[in-house]
Amino acid sequence: MDEDFLGRGINVEIPLLYTYSQYQAYQFKASVPLTSRSSANRLSFDLGAGYLSRARDDFFGIGNDSARDDERQLRWVTRQASAGVSANLNEHWKSHFEGVYRSVGVTKPTTGWSAQDHFDAASVPGLFGAKLSSFVFSIAHDTQQRENNSFKGGSDQFNLSFNRSIDGGDFAYWQYHLESQHFFPISSDGRKVIAARGLIETNATTDGHSMPFFDMPTVGSSSTIRGFENFRFRDKTALAMSLEYRYRIWPALDWGLFIDEGQVAPQLGDLGLDRFHTGYGVRLFVWPKPNLPISLDYGRSRETWRLYVNINTRF
Repeated sequence: MDEDFLGRGINVEIPLLYTYSQYQAYQFKASVPLTSRSSANRLSFDLGAGYLSRARDDFFGIGNDSARDDERQLRWVTRQASAGVSANLNEHWKSHFEGVYRSVGVTKPTTGWSAQDHFDAASVPGLFGAKLSSFVFSIAHDTQQRENNSFKGGSDQFNLSFNRSIDGGDFAYWQYHLESQHFFPISSDGRKVIAARGLIETNATTDGHSMPFFDMPTVGSSSTIRGFENFRFRDKTALAMSLEYRYRIWPALDWGLFIDEGQVAPQLGDLGLDRFHTGYGVRLFVWPKPNLPISLDYGRSRETWRLYVNINTRF
């Protein structure tokens, strides 16, 4: 990363990732300031390009009642380019607008049973990929701080986008996504904290069009419902909530108890109190350095259990 490329305040990042499971992510990001460094409201022009390959992801179908027995795997490869403008409105508020081109290819996984041999494109839109253009607006408010090996404050982000097939194909839809997480210290030294987070996303297709499955929100992960397989439930609307209690037992070690709830549905009006999936468990929060928290979570659900390790995580 170069934060002052050519001595003009240009920020350039080139993150590269290749894992033992053959997951690949290669990106280029550049941010060119449009206002002086001393400007209180910094404005920048952003460029991006990327290649992402997920060699083997689980897929269970679409819907809140999708069966675990339908578990299959797929691989997808995404190539994308973007350009946009970002604005730091003040210390806590930021906004961003960008246009994005994406080519998403869906193929057979490197291992496992292919979802393309079990499902069909009529029930799973986008099962064989798509090329999309998107216009995305986001606004974020962030007051989170690390203090005494603990978090306080919170963050909220809202994203609005319109997406459609480039070749005049089947897809055209609006996405609305709101995500929030907050920390409430219940002792002055930060040893006892209540943490809460939530997300809600809904998508609305235009007349005569649909939405590809790979853009649908999911629940079942370390950031939604712990204790379920990743991407366990998927649909056009999703709701997830987490509540957690943390207690400091040593200067650099917290333990915690958590409960997660979530569900998916075709529309907002289809969400219901009797449709939630529940995960619960315990976690350890280790601070080897004041700016490097590591969490180890053990989550259970009615289906299975999962162990999660997250490095430099906020929640």
